[in-house]
Amino acid sequence: MNIAILCGGKGRRIGNVNKGLLTVCGKTFVEILYDELRELGEVYIIGRKEDFKSLEIPAFADILPNLGPLGGIYTALSIAKSEYVLLVPCDMPTFKKEHALFLEEILLDYHADIALFYTDRITPIPGIYQTILKDTVRERLLSNNLSLTDLIKTQKTVVAVVRDLGKLKNINTKEDYYSLVNSVICQS
Repeated sequence: MNIAILCGGKGRRIGNVNKGLLTVCGKTFVEILYDELRELGEVYIIGRKEDFKSLEIPAFADILPNLGPLGGIYTALSIAKSEYVLLVPCDMPTFKKEHALFLEEILLDYHADIALFYTDRITPIPGIYQTILKDTVRERLLSNNLSLTDLIKTQKTVVAVVRDLGKLKNINTKEDYYSLVNSVICQS
């Protein structure tokens, strides 16, 4: 599978920073995710290429810019070299390989187009999306239907309930970030 780390947000709630470049224990969130997931397949970043020049991870700007998360998904599906793509938000550095393998297993078991988690609601990212959805996503983008919920409802989607919400938490605010930093023990 390919792994796309989505870094397209503006980070308004955390001080207008690219959340993928926030650090814990001297590593950016993107580097943490890359190290965790790289043995599963080719990893790349979807986001502003200039933000990631210092990292040795391929980065791609949105093919159709300024169309939100669905635009990032379209880009990830368009450049994929595999049948499906794991989409991970850059602000979820606690996402683990085990989460990815679980999503892959249920996607294959249920012959689904999309595999997602349910925490307190269905979360469209992280998830695994079949690359055959690329044209469907493009049509939605071109007709200005940017709703991920609509996409999920119209495809064969399997959803797994997650009981421990802490393991799949986005870092959206400074408080979230400081809580994460204070909970991690760095290895030297």
